Amino acid sequence: MKFRPERAERILDTYARLAEGTQAQLIVFPETALPVFLDRIPPAYLARLEQYLGDTAASPLTRLRRHLDELLARFERRGCRGGCLIGNLSQELADQHPRLRAQLDAVLTSWRARYAQLFREAQVVGELRADRDPEALADFYLDSFEGALLRAKVSKSPAPLRVFLTCMFDGVLLGRPAGA
Repeated sequence: MKFRPERAERILDTYARLAEGTQAQLIVFPETALPVFLDRIPPAYLARLEQYLGDTAASPLTRLRRHLDELLARFERRGCRGGCLIGNLSQELADQHPRLRAQLDAVLTSWRARYAQLFREAQVVGELRADRDPEALADFYLDSFEGALLRAKVSKSPAPLRVFLTCMFDGVLLGRPAGA
């Protein structure tokens, strides 16, 4: 059953019924089910992200730090398991499924845009140097975070995420190497 947008709800209902009605493992082919889920994940994540990044009562980098602290706390509560579904899917499926790769890229691009906007806000209030490129910072932030999250999952330790936080907030975002 190939995915077609007009069949999304029916596909999800069918999978749910099959999964509930049998003890056997349900095999779901990525190219069939994932487009439906990828259409729903970005808005949910962006809404949660906006709870932190959109709270203008705090400075932009304070909002980012609060968001990351919450992600780290949630990751630790889960025993350093789980992480980022989009990152996981990207690593597993991007090479094999061109359509899914395009959808995953669109999700990451939307996240990049939101982080770049935050870095521009930080420049306006003087929290981030004006000579920093917000888009390049957003790329570096996402790439570094996803890499640190992968290492944290492999090591079952939050240490890589803590190193990421230190390097970002004590180095990259201040325009100097960490520890300088």
